[in-house]
Amino acid sequence: MDASVLMIYDKDVNDTEYAEQLITELDYLIKKRELNIGLHSVEFDDACEDRFPYIESENIICMMYFPWKFRNRNIKNFRKRDGLYGGKLHQKKIDDVYKTVEENIKLLYEEEQGKNVFYINNAYSISVSRDKKKIKNILNENNIPTPVMYETTSTDEILEIIKENNIYIKPRVGGEGKGITYLTKNKCLTNIDWDIKYNKTPFVDTHINVFQDDKWDMHKIDKEFKLDFLEDILQRYVLIEKEVDYALVNNLKVDFRVYAVFKKPVFILPRTNKPQNILTNWSRGGNVETQDFLNNFSKDVIKNIKQTAAMAAEVIGANFIGLDLIPSKDFETIYVLEGQTDPGYTKQYNLPRSIANNIIKMIELDGL
Repeated sequence: MDASVLMIYDKDVNDTEYAEQLITELDYLIKKRELNIGLHSVEFDDACEDRFPYIESENIICMMYFPWKFRNRNIKNFRKRDGLYGGKLHQKKIDDVYKTVEENIKLLYEEEQGKNVFYINNAYSISVSRDKKKIKNILNENNIPTPVMYETTSTDEILEIIKENNIYIKPRVGGEGKGITYLTKNKCLTNIDWDIKYNKTPFVDTHINVFQDDKWDMHKIDKEFKLDFLEDILQRYVLIEKEVDYALVNNLKVDFRVYAVFKKPVFILPRTNKPQNILTNWSRGGNVETQDFLNNFSKDVIKNIKQTAAMAAEVIGANFIGLDLIPSKDFETIYVLEGQTDPGYTKQYNLPRSIANNIIKMIELDGL
């Protein structure tokens, strides 16, 4: 056995705790079982500049988190160019960081030093998971249920659609329930900070507020400004989806965050909210239920949730991912809403331990 784990993460930022928990779990297993496995780490800025630690092992397993320091340095630039949370520039620049790190690792460790490199999640699977439309297309191609998608920039077409169906308009890149618009024939609700007085302003110095975590509350767009708002938002980098005719459990709307490790579901986290509330994200006021809540569902429903999550993780190609799933009203269909390779963690389950156990198992089974 000759392997090392290379942790690629930024210190003193959002993901630091998760990454260091994984290092702690790996270190414990390595010492307990007296394994010859090295542990190394590097920050994204150093990895992008080709400053890597010396690794003696012939086999390297890489775990990439999110480049928070790069993202934080460029927020204003993203806002100025994109005009919307989760826009094209935001997506491209973050994807480029992952690609640069992967290319530098290939040049140094594989081509120059002849080592074997494996990824928990590679740059491609991370890119796919960050783009709601990309992930949706891949799922649809593999016959995995997702909500109906509408591809249009026409306000008239949207007004026709909402005569029969409620819809969500979401930024293609992003999470935590930010930048969401909910549209019915009678109302338009959004948590985008939008102001009519800037309506004719081009994308530069836009009126749409981004990256301000204290201003993501749902509010109504007045009827007289609805068309202006729609004409604006539909030109942005968004995904338009039909609302699923959702199920109610104990008079609560429900969906599930399913964590999959090495493409196997390891934990189902039920989330609820009142029917009149738009989102179930815990960061936007949704409730995180305990495991006892799952007793409300039959074994067949739980099995369907796990199978759908496993199939989604497989076709996305991610070895660690948080998938958001929602059941149909009759519980016969489980729809995949989105997936994230940098999901928020839950205190109900030790995800770092699960990842660590699977990394060790991978090394032992593959004889690395």
